[in-house]
Amino acid sequence: MLGFSFFLNLLMLTVPLYMLQVYDRVLTAGSVPTLIALTVVAVGLVAMASLLEWVRSRLLVRLAGFLEGFLEKPLLQLLQGKSDREGKQKLSDMDRVSGFLGGSGFLALCDAPWLPVYLLVIGFLHPVLGIIAACGAIILAAVALLSERVTHVH
Repeated sequence: MLGFSFFLNLLMLTVPLYMLQVYDRVLTAGSVPTLIALTVVAVGLVAMASLLEWVRSRLLVRLAGFLEGFLEKPLLQLLQGKSDREGKQKLSDMDRVSGFLGGSGFLALCDAPWLPVYLLVIGFLHPVLGIIAACGAIILAAVALLSERVTHVH
């Protein structure tokens, strides 16, 4: 999954790189063939990113289903003779793990290690863009933490 995340995060740089090239090369020279070539490459890379994202999400859903099927029989055997409350809790735990693997939370964990690399690449493109991206990442993290605190049920 980390390999998928690595390539997906690199492909996420397609649109910013495309815009930089359009402003740097196309607008200054007025070259329509360059614009067409850049657009074809950018559309191809965005399509590849979409395909990789779809494949990655399908793999995780299948992994969650496999894990649930693999653990279902041993868990049911373990629950024989247990109280209803204990059994419901264990089944609920298995459902949560399966939902986590098939959902966006696990994808976010796979993408998180690539954030510093992503920010460095953006910073190498232009220091101001790197600062803006870092500030944006900090703001998003702060909003996520604030949202978690506000919506967390005690």
